[in-house]
Amino acid sequence: EMRTFLLDLYGQALPLRGEAAVQAQQRYRQILSQAEWAEPPPEPKEGRGRPKSTPGRNLLRRLREREEAVLAFALVEGVPFTNNQAERDWRPAKVKQKVSGGFRTERGAQVYARLQAVISTCRKQGRDVFLTLRDLFALQPVSLLAEGRQLPRAAVGADDPSALNGEGGRGRGLINQAYASDIPQRDGYNLP
Repeated sequence: EMRTFLLDLYGQALPLRGEAAVQAQQRYRQILSQAEWAEPPPEPKEGRGRPKSTPGRNLLRRLREREEAVLAFALVEGVPFTNNQAERDWRPAKVKQKVSGGFRTERGAQVYARLQAVISTCRKQGRDVFLTLRDLFALQPVSLLAEGRQLPRAAVGADDPSALNGEGGRGRGLINQAYASDIPQRDGYNLP
């Protein structure tokens, strides 16, 4: 019943607001209560330790503890229904690690992570990966922010507009150094 509920919820206009969100949370808890009855707690055992829970009971416990995370796709804008994209983003790094046995230096791992972040961002935004990498290696200003988005000045730390677009110096502005990924560092693409 939980599977059907979540799939039905996914089919609705999301994110849910107001009364619809409250009803979804109440229905979720109602299903968990029904599961509590169908999957009773384990019988206490004699001796030390706690009794072993069944897989269904363990799932019930996790669903109860992580209600907010399970329903996040329906209540928070921008949260996907599955984590498939995150899994796909991790895969190249894990394959590289498996094939090569890891990275020789932390700096090498950082460079690899940044390149993968740029490649992943370009693919998600439908940009040409090769042209973007070419511009980055040529130290041309490149913005990997989503269309129409801008970095806040406080995040960039520049009051001078020329610092934002790469005017002056070697043509590497802070826009070139910042990119839309989960890596918080913004110290540029100084590749060895």
